[in-house]
Amino acid sequence: MATSQKSVQAANAAGVESRPDRRKASRRAVSARVQVSNVAGSGSILTVEDLSSYGCSIKGDTSWLRLGMILSIRLEDDLPVQAVTRWVRSNVAGVEFFRPLNSAQQCWRALLKTQVA
Repeated sequence: MATSQKSVQAANAAGVESRPDRRKASRRAVSARVQVSNVAGSGSILTVEDLSSYGCSIKGDTSWLRLGMILSIRLEDDLPVQAVTRWVRSNVAGVEFFRPLNSAQQCWRALLKTQVA
């Protein structure tokens, strides 16, 4: 059974209304610190916890993030990835990358191949 189906079943069992999974690719459970900043240069260090070639979820002090905010996300020495904030809930936000991750983004690609238990 696919992970998204398990999530939907768990949400239904908990009495939570489920939403259709509209992701372009499955996500991997990861954990990495990233520098996230907006176009004005303000930002903070957050943790990527969920990653696909098309986007990720970031956790930490997300109080400054707003729906539709354009972000620059830097992982280690890779060039920053540009993204848009799609949702913010409590201390977690979901972002969609403007372009899918590519082979030139070595740190991101390596992270995508790992998985946290």
